[in-house]
Amino acid sequence: GLAESILSASLSILGKQVLHIDRNDYYGGRLASFRFPDLVQVLDGKKQAVTSIHEGSVPAVVSPSKLQLGSNPYSPVIHSSSHWFVSAQSNGTTSSLSQSVQPPVSSLPLVLTEDANVSPMVSEPPGVPVSDGDEPCSVVPSASVPTVPESTSWTRDRVEQRLCRVDIDLSPRIVYAHSPTVTALLRSDVTRYLEFRFVSRCLAYTVLPATTQQNTSNEPVISESVRPNESASLFQIPVGRGELFKTRLLTLRQKRALGSFFEWCFHLELDSDAAPTTNAAQQDSLFLAYADRPFREFLHEQNRLDEFTQELVITNLALGCEDITTREAVRRIHRLLASMNRFGPYPILWPMYGCGDLPQAYCR
Repeated sequence: GLAESILSASLSILGKQVLHIDRNDYYGGRLASFRFPDLVQVLDGKKQAVTSIHEGSVPAVVSPSKLQLGSNPYSPVIHSSSHWFVSAQSNGTTSSLSQSVQPPVSSLPLVLTEDANVSPMVSEPPGVPVSDGDEPCSVVPSASVPTVPESTSWTRDRVEQRLCRVDIDLSPRIVYAHSPTVTALLRSDVTRYLEFRFVSRCLAYTVLPATTQQNTSNEPVISESVRPNESASLFQIPVGRGELFKTRLLTLRQKRALGSFFEWCFHLELDSDAAPTTNAAQQDSLFLAYADRPFREFLHEQNRLDEFTQELVITNLALGCEDITTREAVRRIHRLLASMNRFGPYPILWPMYGCGDLPQAYCR
């Protein structure tokens, strides 16, 4: 796992000799990343183990010369069930995709260094239907993705070939540019074994309030009740003041209110327990009053944000649910804003080949 890998790397830095023993043939434990064929093998292995237990088979005797790691091998999968809803072969049509297709790269890999300046390396990801509010959804083109001829029907072989493009994380983790995780990677020089990509957009599948679509006055009135349109769309959520005033998702008054909240949250000095420091506590008594109350109440009563903007902030920026407290939500948003422009224009990093690369790099 990741914790054991970090511990072994720390001991190695201190000059100790470390022996890695793992019952699995992959890194990461519960944090592992798989290609689809490898994931299928893990699922099939779990099915065979369950079948053997139900049939009452006796496990093989381990030789005394081998290290006994326990009676049952560890598996990240507790229950396994799978079924294909497409046929194995098509009627005379074959897919033109190769089994060795690599994942499409929308931006160059990023190697983390303290003085990294990688903004020219960022490019837009492959085409995705996105709308920013007033305009209908459009497809963002990407010149780096070649056009692949489509076969006439979906088959099992075609699905498996497409899935070879992706890495599947068992437990996806967000890596903020300003976080203890990145600090540990830099101090231990583990970054030489890793490549990162920026998460260049925060998207939400949601509906717009009627006021955003229909009101065209210079100073739109924000309604507390959200009257959604008939259909939802995929929208880009602004992160930070730079993106905030470029988006058409929010009205001018919504932008001003949310921008003031961003400014306050960014300059709030928090310790590791998400509590204001001594100077900040004297200046932000309102935060202390709402610290253990629902975050939605703080946004509504102190920041005058309407329901639609509250939902965007809670769900997409704080990554929380309805009952998240102000203390926890402010800590998350503060970390998000503090991660802007550290290695580039985006606050979130993603390991090139999945989160399973983190324990693998520490083990090296």
